[in-house]
Amino acid sequence: MTRQDAYELGFDRGQGCGSCVDIFDNYEAYAEQAHEAEDNARQYSDFSFIAHDINSARYPDELRDRYDEGVVDGIAEQWARRPADMRQDDIT
Repeated sequence: MTRQDAYELGFDRGQGCGSCVDIFDNYEAYAEQAHEAEDNARQYSDFSFIAHDINSARYPDELRDRYDEGVVDGIAEQWARRPADMRQDDIT
């Protein structure tokens, strides 16, 4: 697994978890719920394959960091895709 692979897996997971959140007017609350959903998702078997690949690499700490960066960016991207009339604040 490359650093880019880890990032993309995290990004996809972040977008998926972000799409399940029904908070539309506050990014901090939205992101908190999306991160909680992602933490819960790590308990299921599909994540065990990702974790195995990350932990088997020569540089697992870097891959974990890249995965986590991807999750954060994926959540932010999913927020940005919401129609403007559904949210009141920005993440800037």
